[in-house]
Parts: sequence; structure tokens; C-alpha cells
Amino acid sequence: MQRPSRPLPLIFSDQRVVFVSILACLGGAAPALGQSPESEEQPVEQVAPPSDPLEAALVIAETPFDDQRAAIAQLIDAGRFRPIVEAIEAADPQVIRALYQTIIEIDGKVPQLLLEPTLSYIETVGADASVLAIQALAPVRTKEAITPVAALLQLESIPQPLIDAALATLLSQTGREDLGDDPQAWIAWWEEARWLPPREWEAMQAASHAERARRLQRDSDQQMV
Repeated sequence: MQRPSRPLPLIFSDQRVVFVSILACLGGAAPALGQSPESEEQPVEQVAPPSDPLEAALVIAETPFDDQRAAIAQLIDAGRFRPIVEAIEAADPQVIRALYQTIIEIDGKVPQLLLEPTLSYIETVGADASVLAIQALAPVRTKEAITPVAALLQLESIPQPLIDAALATLLSQTGREDLGDDPQAWIAWWEEARWLPPREWEAMQAASHAERARRLQRDSDQQMV
């Protein structure tokens, strides 16, 4: 005679149920079924503005434009370029405008320690670049400074004020008055000039700027007559 089988003890085959039960005993909240603990939303960390008032002026959106310019001037005067570099990288339009307007009025050109971030900014934002940032490169005659300005002329969609600023800056950087206001002429010239060896490049730059200086002097003399 076959003995009746004993009822099997209750076994939780779903280990998650055991996990939920343990958490309940411990007073913890279990994640919803199908949701891993790692997928829970984490609180967003609030970053406090810098305690230094000059640095804070570059990151607080409500800072008045003139206050930003005053802060930038003081930072440049003190040789504190790190917060300015960070501001360039953030590319806030108002801070960018305040920065390069201040730079143009103080020294007329981008300080050496801000040159690389400025070039990177122009290359990154392209047609959205600040006209003032382009103008601040006008006295810088190196190939590195000319490259992003010339590249702007090759963009398909670019505002006319930015084209005008790029052409004027290229003229100041190279002295090439013969290329006029024709973007295609500048593009074609740059495609060849950019590959010149250093000695040939420097000789061409010296000749172009000397010729332009003589022409400007003649115009000045004629106006005085």
C-alpha cells in the first residue's frame, strides 16, 4: 500500500520575494518589481557659486553686464586667467560679450594665456561665435590664430556681421589688401598659404604688412595736404 505523500513545506522559489520579506522585516523599502536598485533616481547635486565675488560674477546669470566687465578687468589685471578660461568654455553669450569687449578696450588683443581657449571657442561654436571674439584676434598674426577665422568663411550658413568681422580680422592679420572682401578669394589664398614653411610665411607676412603700412601712410599724408 502506497503511503500518502506529505505536503511539501512552503518554499519561496522566487528569491526576490525572500528579499522583499527581509527588507520588510528590517523596515526598508524594496524596489519595485522589475526595477534594479541602481536604476533609482539620484538627487541632483547642487553646485554652489564660487565664494570669490570676481569669479561668481562670471557664473551667476543675474550679474549685470557692467559688473561682469569690471570683474573680468580685475581678473586680467591680477593675472587670474583660470576663471576666465572656464567662462570661455561655458560659452555663455553675455559673459563672452563682456569678456571680449573688455579685452579689446584694455589691450586690443587676446592675452597669450587666453589665446588657445579663444581659438577653441571659435572652432566649437562656429557661426554662433561672437563678433567681438573674432575682432580680438585681429592683432594676432600667427597661423594658429588665422586658421579658425578663415574656416568661418567656409561655413554654409553664417551671419553677415560675422563674415564682415572675419574679413576685417583676416586683413589685419595678414595685410593682404589685394584679396578685398571676396570670401572665396580668401579661402583659396589660405589653402595655399597655410602650408608655407615658416621662413616663407614670415617673409610673406612682412612684405604684406609693409606694403599696407606704406599705403596707409600715403593716405594719411594726402589727407593732411
